[in-house]
Amino acid sequence: MNMGCLDPYDPPDMFSNSRGGYCTVQRCTLCRHGVVFDDSFPEIAMRKAELLHIRSTSPADSFANSTFAVELSAIEILLEQVFPLLQNEIDNLTNEHLQKLRAGEIFLFNQSPAI
Repeated sequence: MNMGCLDPYDPPDMFSNSRGGYCTVQRCTLCRHGVVFDDSFPEIAMRKAELLHIRSTSPADSFANSTFAVELSAIEILLEQVFPLLQNEIDNLTNEHLQKLRAGEIFLFNQSPAI
């Protein structure tokens, strides 16, 4: 997501499948080690689109009770708080990526169901 990590070899317990090696989860906005850079917003906006797509293809209660919902909230807050002057550009990037996902032009891989 074009973010940095303060400790990529020690992911939090919620990412326990990465223990013993470099973190492969890449859900940086949920992680206490995540660092946002000035140029992080395009990839974060695209992740927001992916989460909106996951939400639209998952049962509402499953999504609402998943870490995907928490991640979406975290991303929305982050984008609003860290990049307040870029909201139009962020919305455009998010919408463009979401349209490509919905049209089948691009795909999400290795996604767990929202449970």
